[in-house]
Amino acid sequence: IEKLELQLVDDEGKLFGSIEKEIGFDKDLILYSKSGEQIAIVKSNVKMKSPTITVMDESGNELLQAKSSYGATDFLVSEISTNKYVSTISKRSLVYETIKENLLNNDVYHIENRDLDERITFSLIAMGVAVDIYFHAGQ
Repeated sequence: IEKLELQLVDDEGKLFGSIEKEIGFDKDLILYSKSGEQIAIVKSNVKMKSPTITVMDESGNELLQAKSSYGATDFLVSEISTNKYVSTISKRSLVYETIKENLLNNDVYHIENRDLDERITFSLIAMGVAVDIYFHAGQ
């Protein structure tokens, strides 16, 4: 898996933060604030029957966890400390005109966001990136 450097911007085009990952399948996603300080780590546990993605703060405390089942297309996200439901991350296919396009073109990820704070929203976006990289090979 290639190196990743992704900058997130807000509605006005101002830098919100960035997501980075070093080369290699076993490397975690690192989240940085707009000032460049590390704010979280996104770890993926790639198991066939019970894939998970965990977000930890800069001190290593687990904050959020997304759990799925075989296929890793629908993840339920909850806060670890309270086990409270936060969101979902779902992989969906777009409908194209030809079978070839349906097989080869990219899919979309739907992330439910119910007016969550910026840090959780940023973590959910990074978790969506992790789903794509680790469970669907960046397709």
